[in-house]
Amino acid sequence: MDEQTKNKNKNLLIPSLKADRKMNIVQKRRAFLFSSRKNRGSMTVEASMVLPVFLFFMMTLLMGIEMVRLQSNLFAGLGSSEAIHMEKQIQRALQDQPLLGHFNVDAAEEYLNGQENGRLCLLGSISIGNQSDVQGNGRIEVEVQYQIKPFIYWLPIGNSNGGGLCFEDELFVHDFNGYRGPVEGDRREEEEIVYITENGTRYHTDTGCVSLRISVQTVHSSRLSAMRNQSGGRYYPCERCHPSKSGVFFITGDGDRYHRGADCSSLKRTVRAVTLEEAVRMGRSACSKCS
Repeated sequence: MDEQTKNKNKNLLIPSLKADRKMNIVQKRRAFLFSSRKNRGSMTVEASMVLPVFLFFMMTLLMGIEMVRLQSNLFAGLGSSEAIHMEKQIQRALQDQPLLGHFNVDAAEEYLNGQENGRLCLLGSISIGNQSDVQGNGRIEVEVQYQIKPFIYWLPIGNSNGGGLCFEDELFVHDFNGYRGPVEGDRREEEEIVYITENGTRYHTDTGCVSLRISVQTVHSSRLSAMRNQSGGRYYPCERCHPSKSGVFFITGDGDRYHRGADCSSLKRTVRAVTLEEAVRMGRSACSKCS
C-alpha cells in the first residue's frame, strides 16, 4: 500500500470516531431513570410517589393547626362567658341581691358562631350545656363536646359510624360568692399580738428585740472565770448540755450559762406569736427592752 492510499484511509476513519464520540455524549446527557426519551417533560416515578406523601403530611399539619385554633377559640369563648358571669355576680352583690346559682354559656356560643375560620375542622356543632350549676364549694364546671372531621373521609380515623374524632373538654372556674365586711357594732377591737419563747419568762412586742436575737460567742476555759455578762454576773455550767471543765465554751451576752456546743437547746430561740391576753395568762411579764 502506497503512501497515498494510507492518507486516504486515515481521512475516512477520523470522521467516524468523532461521530461515535458525539453520539455517546448526547446519550449520557439525556439518560434519566424510568424516563422516556421521546417525552422530555414527563414526571418521573419518584416524583409521583413522593408527591402524595408530601401532600398528606402537609394536610395533616394543617389539620393539627386548625384543631389548636378551634380549641383556643373555644376556651376564649368560655372565658368570655365567665367574665360576664362574674360581672353580673358583683353587680348583684353590690345591690344586696341574691347571687346567681348557675353559669350561662350564651356568650360562649355567640363568640364561637362568629369564629367561622376556626371551625373548618369541626364536624357538626359544639355541644355546650345551657347552664352549669354552681357547686357547693363555689366551683363551676362546664363540659363541652365536639367532633373533629378528618380531611380524608375514607381514612380509618374516628368512630365506627363514620364520624370524626370525639373530644370532650371541661372548664373549671371559681364562682364569685361575695364578701361581707364587718357590720357596724359587731366590730371587735383587734387583739394585740406579742412574741414569746418556749423557755422565757417575758413577752416581747417587737420581733427585733435583742432578747429574741441571740449573739453567741466562744471563749476558752482559761478565760471563763474573768468573763461577765451584761448584768455583771458570772457564767455557770448549763444544766442541759453539761459542759466539761476545760475546752472551748459558748456564751451569750445576756445569759448566765456557758455551753458545750452551739447546738444546745438553751441557745435556740423558738419564737411564736400569741395574743397579749394569752401571754399574761401564761404568767409572762413585759420585756423591759422592747416594751
